[in-house]
Amino acid sequence: MTTISSMRRVAVALATFALLVAGCGGASTSGSATGTSGGAEIAPADALAFVSVDTDRDSGQWKQADTLLKKFPGRDQLLRSLNDSSSGVDPSDVLPLLGKEVDIVVLDAQSGPPHVVAMTQPTDEQKFDALLAKTNPPSVHERVGDWTVFSNTQEDLTAFTNASSGDKLADDGRFKDAMGELPGDANAKAYVNGDRALAAVKAAMPQLGQVTTGNTEWLSLAISSQDDGWKLDGAAKSSQSANAESFAPTLLDKVPAGSLVVASFKGGDRALKQLESSPSFGQLSQLEALIGVKLSDIEDLLAGEGVLYVQKGSPFPEVTVRVKQQDAAKARSVLDQLAARASAFLNGRLTQQGSIEKLSLGTVALYFGVDGGDLVVSDSTAPFGSTVSQSIEDDPMFGDAKDAAGLPDQSSGFVYVNIKDSVPVVEGFAQADGQDVPPNVSQNLAPLQSFLAYTTASGDLQKFSGLLLVR
Repeated sequence: MTTISSMRRVAVALATFALLVAGCGGASTSGSATGTSGGAEIAPADALAFVSVDTDRDSGQWKQADTLLKKFPGRDQLLRSLNDSSSGVDPSDVLPLLGKEVDIVVLDAQSGPPHVVAMTQPTDEQKFDALLAKTNPPSVHERVGDWTVFSNTQEDLTAFTNASSGDKLADDGRFKDAMGELPGDANAKAYVNGDRALAAVKAAMPQLGQVTTGNTEWLSLAISSQDDGWKLDGAAKSSQSANAESFAPTLLDKVPAGSLVVASFKGGDRALKQLESSPSFGQLSQLEALIGVKLSDIEDLLAGEGVLYVQKGSPFPEVTVRVKQQDAAKARSVLDQLAARASAFLNGRLTQQGSIEKLSLGTVALYFGVDGGDLVVSDSTAPFGSTVSQSIEDDPMFGDAKDAAGLPDQSSGFVYVNIKDSVPVVEGFAQADGQDVPPNVSQNLAPLQSFLAYTTASGDLQKFSGLLLVR
């Protein structure tokens, strides 16, 4: 069995545990939600990754998750389907035997795919061992301290037991720093050793060996249940974070209220400078010859503050990108060259409409130009030379999402999606294509209101947070 299939089986099992715990309610164990150590106290310090899932049905996190799940009509059907297991055991039989958490550890195999094991502190060790023997194929397991460690292969299990005799992950400085950036209570937490993970990826994909993408020491993530939705928090320590710039967005007053998607960003020259230090950068000169402009000129186009937004439209949604420019004339020249090449390659047609250029590509047209010192590209002429009567900043849906997610005045950028109003648009496209949307799909999407995610940076630390708002 391949490591990929092993990881998939473990992931499915954990998802099943988590959903069943949230859905079954009741109490068979006691204790607090997932902490920062647990299984990390026996996991090797050099682990590539560590994932911990709270399986304590008395914890506030799973009670809150159950409250959120009850807002979805399909909750009970989902839980019933999870009981139809092909692993050889009924997931509902597993739940009472689980400890307060189930952890996954990924170890470097030096050569070949990484080793993957899972572990828990079962409430009844003998019954849990018997249940593992019933899985198809049977899982191998071993007692390590107070934990039962199990896996699909003896090779993975042996690799863990051999490595666990050394330094422990719970005592590793990187791990402690990474987990310290996460909320105390969460449904699940994850840690990735950046250096080791990148080395493993490059070993598996040698073609990436010459590409320099900066140094990421570690990455951590947490998913938690809130009163108003599910929250994703994360942090990364990286040399690239030092180049990230926080800013207060100034283009939102040009984004209409009711927009379905809004993305605020600020570019820079980091990516190209990193590529220029790579031996493979010379190959990019061929791309420059193909598109007719220098890559540095394209990067300059996106170096300033920008915003992308999507509005309802007919027959297609209106998509617009607006980016501030230091040199508007140069920006227009570069864009003209790109449009001319695109027109030639795609058999399009370029025409002039006042100060706006139109690139026709069959039934689709793109309009571009410089408007008030901003580069504007859209599939509509509406954003050019017009003012917004009511901006996204006055949109109640956006205001609710911003407040619930805790979007600060300054960030490194954010993405907002109005799910409530986007669903009918997507369903309309499906119906226009002759596809009926099942009623249960619409009913289970109805509680979803919005999603907003943002990033912040301080020194070499970058943090990100997102909230899926449920009503």
